[in-house]
Amino acid sequence: MRAAYTRSLGGVSFDQSFRLEPTQVAGFNQAFRSIISESVVGSLAGPTYQVWGSGLDFKFPTRSYLTLQGQHQSCDANQDIGAFYLQGAPPQPLPWAFPGNVPEQLRYQETSFLASFNQLLGTSVIKLNDQVVKKQTRWFSEPVHQTHFIEAGTAERWQVKIEKERKLLFGQRCRVFLNQQLAGFYEGV
Repeated sequence: MRAAYTRSLGGVSFDQSFRLEPTQVAGFNQAFRSIISESVVGSLAGPTYQVWGSGLDFKFPTRSYLTLQGQHQSCDANQDIGAFYLQGAPPQPLPWAFPGNVPEQLRYQETSFLASFNQLLGTSVIKLNDQVVKKQTRWFSEPVHQTHFIEAGTAERWQVKIEKERKLLFGQRCRVFLNQQLAGFYEGV
């Protein structure tokens, strides 16, 4: 289980392109210029952001992964919009329009939910003298331990045993036995 709460203050126009804080906290995105669409309200000066989120990550024995995540984002911004106030009208003497401003308060909230399922896939191939003797496609990831038995040779028969051990992230270790005697140890990706 993971959870995060962040508060941040946005910049002014071009300053929104630079980051001092991390782009993610506990897997929740903070890398946005603005939560409120700039095509609707334009560029905001100094908005405040709040991000709440929690998530559950599951790992199954079949090397399948499930993520359930909820997130709530909010943005508050106050700004002034330029306006002209009309006082009087012609034929009174000029000026009859005076500049001023109208306060605008923007409050935006967005809630999202994410569910994702991932499965590792792969193909295992064993070759003897550049000939494929065993090929196995796995819809679920490779098991941690696997043993293969192969009969080889025509005039003289050899019993080949391959013990394969998968590393946690990348790679594998293989021990090869010929007629029940260790013939080689191989490690790689």
